[in-house]
Amino acid sequence: IALMEDGKFLTMGTPKEIKENFSKKLISVKTNQPFMVLSSLRAWEKTFSCFAFGDAVHLALRQKRTPLKEVVAYMAEHKLPDEELLEIPAEIEDCFMDYILESRA
Repeated sequence: IALMEDGKFLTMGTPKEIKENFSKKLISVKTNQPFMVLSSLRAWEKTFSCFAFGDAVHLALRQKRTPLKEVVAYMAEHKLPDEELLEIPAEIEDCFMDYILESRA
C-alpha cells in the first residue's frame, strides 16, 4: 500500500512493514473525557502527537524508552481521568498521522 497526502507519497510497503517502521512508543488511553485528556497530553513536552482514535486517545511519545509509569504520573498530577492505559502496537492510521507530522517538521 502507499500512504499519500496531497498527491505526494509518504511511504510505501506492506501494512506489516509500515507498522513495523513506527518508531515511537504508542499508548492507548481510554477515558470518559477525551477532549480534556487530548488537550492536556498535547501540551506535555514528552508528547509527539495525540489523537482521538475510536473510543480511546492514542498518545505517541517522543522517546520510545519513556516508561508507562511516567504517563500514569503525568495524568495523575494533572487529574486526568483514565479507565485504561496500555502500550499498543501502531495501526496504519497511527503510521499515517506520524508520517504526516514528520513530513511537516
